[in-house]
Amino acid sequence: MPCNTRPARRRANSFPRPPLLPSCLGAVVFAAASLVIVAEPEGLALPPEPVQYAVYAGAAVFLSLAVWALVLFVRRKSPLQAAADAAHRHPLLSRLYDDHTFRILWTGYGSLAVNGLLALSKLAAGWWLSSQWLMVLAGYYLALCLTRAAVLHASRAAAKLDDPAARLRSGWRSYRLCGALLVVLSLSMLGVAVLIVREGRGFSYDGYWIFAVALYDFYCLISALVFLIRFHRRRSPELLAIKQISFAASLVSMLSLQTAMLAAFDTSTPAVRSRMNLVTGSAVCGLLALLGILMVLHAGRKLKKLH
Repeated sequence: MPCNTRPARRRANSFPRPPLLPSCLGAVVFAAASLVIVAEPEGLALPPEPVQYAVYAGAAVFLSLAVWALVLFVRRKSPLQAAADAAHRHPLLSRLYDDHTFRILWTGYGSLAVNGLLALSKLAAGWWLSSQWLMVLAGYYLALCLTRAAVLHASRAAAKLDDPAARLRSGWRSYRLCGALLVVLSLSMLGVAVLIVREGRGFSYDGYWIFAVALYDFYCLISALVFLIRFHRRRSPELLAIKQISFAASLVSMLSLQTAMLAAFDTSTPAVRSRMNLVTGSAVCGLLALLGILMVLHAGRKLKKLH
């Protein structure tokens, strides 16, 4: 019996394995070409029928090879393990992958850069076009930038302290500052909500971009909530403050997503849309102000205990 199983194992192991990257690239190219042929866009001359059938056959072959290569790759090594091995080949990527605190800080710096670019672009466009809507949006992004910058600067200052008690006090001061700035951020968001309700302003995305934006916004909201629920007692105050800012920004993104969804899919009257935006805008502004006040009070209690 063992003599019969060994040759079978050898044959299975010696069976050719399709290369992963070429198979996936071929599948993408031939599948895209097949979709173009099936869609028959106007103004595009289609190839002869034999060429079309060859493209369809190529798509089927490469898709099968890509699926086969992916199955073999996953059986040999999990995607998470492959990502970890690729990250550990570079020192910076390795630290980003392993050090959760370092990753949160650098994510905060990236968000600060993106918000700064948005604030400057909308400020310039609002001044050039004399648009009150763009100027109000620039004010919101500027307030968000100031909040992120203040917390990140405070976290860097706290990290330089040698005394753990002094570092903890500095962290809670930055947490309290973040709460106060979130109250200011709610006031700037109030201006955005007023323009949305009064003048029917809002956000819009072309085509299928709205689904990508919705997926990203829900991911940011859920990830911020999961972090705050799981690690609210096991992380430093400055890291919690950074995540609170992310949670506040995701709440604002929900309002912008609602206006875009209503503009794209809703067929009700403008009055109904205005009422829905009024309810959501009031809830977002109220939650931001409440979150900021609770952060100030919580940080004040912690600082009293430390003193």
